[in-house]
Amino acid sequence: MTYPQIRQPARFGPGLDDFRKQIERAIGGRVESGSSLTLGTPGSITSDYTVAAGDFLLPVDASSAAVTITLPLAAQSLGRTLIVKKTDSSGNAVTLDGNGSETIDGSTTAVVSVQYVALMVMCDGTEWWIV
Repeated sequence: MTYPQIRQPARFGPGLDDFRKQIERAIGGRVESGSSLTLGTPGSITSDYTVAAGDFLLPVDASSAAVTITLPLAAQSLGRTLIVKKTDSSGNAVTLDGNGSETIDGSTTAVVSVQYVALMVMCDGTEWWIV
């Protein structure tokens, strides 16, 4: 299956500097004016998935079955932000799972069961927090 890439031109002017800084913190890198930024996994995730290095926005379609998204190691993700969004209307859950025994707001998992609900999580280097 071929996925389209989600690209947004990164052109910044007055008042957008804070937005640029938020993106840089989320991706752990620098965004230059005139560059492109790929946001997350292209297309929708439809089966269990482990978050990859360049992921940021993860749209999940659980219409066929429940889907588990496994977070990367917290020790390697200090300051990283991820957004996981359920895009379908089924009763199947999207589960965000900490790596091994790592936690998300003190629990090993966080669950989304309602269409268009998103979880934004940020890592402090030892665990993930819903923000």
